[in-house]
Amino acid sequence: MLTGKARADANRVKVSGWDPRYRDDFVRLNEAWVTRYFAVEESDRRHFEDPEKTIVSPGGDIVFLVEDERCVGTCALIACGDDVYELAKMAVLESELGRGLGDILMEATLQRARELGARRIFLLSNTSLAPAISLYLKHGFKTVRLGSHSDYDRADIEMAIDLESPPSF
Repeated sequence: MLTGKARADANRVKVSGWDPRYRDDFVRLNEAWVTRYFAVEESDRRHFEDPEKTIVSPGGDIVFLVEDERCVGTCALIACGDDVYELAKMAVLESELGRGLGDILMEATLQRARELGARRIFLLSNTSLAPAISLYLKHGFKTVRLGSHSDYDRADIEMAIDLESPPSF
């Protein structure tokens, strides 16, 4: 699904799972987009305060895109039980938008979800974020009814994707 430009950038960026060196980048990148469009909410604060405790230790992960030792993007997978994960806190450095890094980050995050054994991934967003909604649709997410998952006042759309079962050998 990568375009020519994104494919070229994919050769220059490194994908990393949780790495405490990039903890502050996770917080900084996500606070930047949240405050650009909305207000930081309690659920955001909880994840920003200790992402390792609230996201990684319970069975999730945080994916980082790193270029020249600089974090340019990040996305969290939050374990919700029963092989279900929430895709959350997806952000790309504002100065790097337009390079296809969102596609690279999404593909890397979906791959990591498969490695974790995810069968379903949902996300919460806001319809005013048209580029994000387009990205999710491009990668196979479908709109579902906004359910009880929402911890965010800003969420007005829930999307989900069912992943193919991993092959059994």
